[in-house]
Amino acid sequence: MKEVAGSGGAMAAASAIHLSIFGVSPIVFHGTEEQKQRFLPPVVRGEVHAAFAVTEPDAGNDITHIKTAARREGDYYIINGRKVFTTKAREAKKMLILTRTTPFENVKKKTDGMSLFFADLDPAAVEVRELHKLGRAAVDTNMLFIDNLKVPASDLIGGEGRGFHSLLDGLNPERILIAAEAIGIGTIAIKKAVRYAKERIVFSRPIGQNQAIAHPLADAYSKLEPRNL
Repeated sequence: MKEVAGSGGAMAAASAIHLSIFGVSPIVFHGTEEQKQRFLPPVVRGEVHAAFAVTEPDAGNDITHIKTAARREGDYYIINGRKVFTTKAREAKKMLILTRTTPFENVKKKTDGMSLFFADLDPAAVEVRELHKLGRAAVDTNMLFIDNLKVPASDLIGGEGRGFHSLLDGLNPERILIAAEAIGIGTIAIKKAVRYAKERIVFSRPIGQNQAIAHPLADAYSKLEPRNL
């Protein structure tokens, strides 16, 4: 974790890797054996980058209200809609995309009627626009405009209408990893601040001896350390 937190480039690389690995977790738990053999080895070898296309402009964290829709046409699904805050879309060849295959108003339970696909990120049907951020610039974040993306039915993960339940096996471990990264960043930040407070001399004494410096550092340490156990 120290190596990840201590270098922006290393953290960006770690983020890119974990997005691909955890992004395909639903395939590990809910994919068919054929899908596992077809999709997972190239991702694990680093040959295929995978984006995570779930969040939408008008839905945010309430993914039950997504509007991106997939309709069945023979052996294919046709997907239309928009996604936002999609990481790595400019370099990814595949995306794990959550869609609605049954309208929200027609389902008994709001988490039903959504379907998950491991689809090609086809530039002919998907326009990718980068979102400019204040930080974390080494890993791109994007908005996707999806217009009649044709996806084979064989790329449906976990069965039609079971997308939300399959998706949880990707979201939950990713949240744990993000929390671990945050603890690592906080640990390094406190160590750097303490070292500076000891080295910076003002009026012939380290600034860390002043309560205005020492107390906030102690407070930050006390909040971080229990989470680091």
